[in-house]
Amino acid sequence: MSIKNIYSEICSFDTLLQAERNVRNGNRYGKKELSFWANLEENIYRISESIKSLNFPPDRYTSFYVYEPKLRKIVSADYTTKIIQRAAYDVINPLVCKGFITDTYACIKGRGQLNAMKRLASWVDYASESGEDWYYLKMDIEKFFYRIDHEILMKIIRKKISDKKAIRMMEHYICEASSPFGLPLGVTNPMDIPDEDMLWDVGITIGGGLSHMYGNMYLDPADQLAKRELGIENYIRLMDDSIILHRDKKKLHQYKKEFSDFFWRCIAFKA
Repeated sequence: MSIKNIYSEICSFDTLLQAERNVRNGNRYGKKELSFWANLEENIYRISESIKSLNFPPDRYTSFYVYEPKLRKIVSADYTTKIIQRAAYDVINPLVCKGFITDTYACIKGRGQLNAMKRLASWVDYASESGEDWYYLKMDIEKFFYRIDHEILMKIIRKKISDKKAIRMMEHYICEASSPFGLPLGVTNPMDIPDEDMLWDVGITIGGGLSHMYGNMYLDPADQLAKRELGIENYIRLMDDSIILHRDKKKLHQYKKEFSDFFWRCIAFKA
């Protein structure tokens, strides 16, 4: 199923106004945001008219560090960019989610981390009560968001979405961002290298909703491999962490190789 005719809804005044409310909710802001709110409707109208013609306002990013619970580098977009990306997320994500497998849980309405834990716990209880030996395979992708390949992500987006203007918007913010977000293989911490050594053709900003939608879209082929091709019953994914339960340890080793080969062949992460 291809998603069509969505760009006009993304650009609409009402969608952008609601997106601004969603961005604002529960956060504290400074003088720039207060200035934006002073002329809220005028600013929303300006954004709407601008993106209708694919004339995207300049995107600007700032970075800062938090200690929750360990030192992390956070990259934050300017307020206008947050609103535009949130509007895109609010329109596109519910439609994209319809094509995901049942047992993927990250950032999907009605699912989430707690439901993922309950689902996995039900499998563990069944295994425990079966009287048989069960084994598990846990897989994750190191620094996942920092290594998403732009070209591969755009191919996936074009398969799911046929609205050319919506695709152009996503391409602009993914491939033409004003700052690089990619982390080379071998580097495990973005604070270990200067910004000028970050990669331009991989990596996306974390937060704002769109990154989680892109992450789910990027790993959906792996979900389809698990369920449709390999027929794995007890497979579950929460963003870049996935777990498989099985009675046969040899089968898990086989699955591990299948997924490893698939990641490097189909959704490879560049060095």
